Amino acid sequence: MEYLDYLDTFILQQRRALRYYLGFSGGLFTLGIFVIVLGTIFAGDLKLLIGVAGGFISSTSGFPLRAFLERKERIDIFRMMRDSLRILLSKPEERDSEEARQLKDLIWKRIETTLTG
Repeated sequence: MEYLDYLDTFILQQRRALRYYLGFSGGLFTLGIFVIVLGTIFAGDLKLLIGVAGGFISSTSGFPLRAFLERKERIDIFRMMRDSLRILLSKPEERDSEEARQLKDLIWKRIETTLTG
């Protein structure tokens, strides 16, 4: 059962990272809108507003979309591994099968990668 717990932990870590990405980008977006609104209210200078808007656009374009999508893919892979392992472990004749051993080896590789960086 411990292998299933490891996979659940990996899934939770990836979900936490996704929430961090979304929270950061949402906060950045909100801050940008706030600055633009303040710029239009207090500064009548259109040139300044365009500069602020340009800075906002360039900072939000730095959102790591690729990393976000990779984490979503990892969640799907960990779910698939968890479901496959759960099925294999539920059948006594499959617990020591080659497929179960390969899945356990993959989980240990992930643990090693996590620990060693």
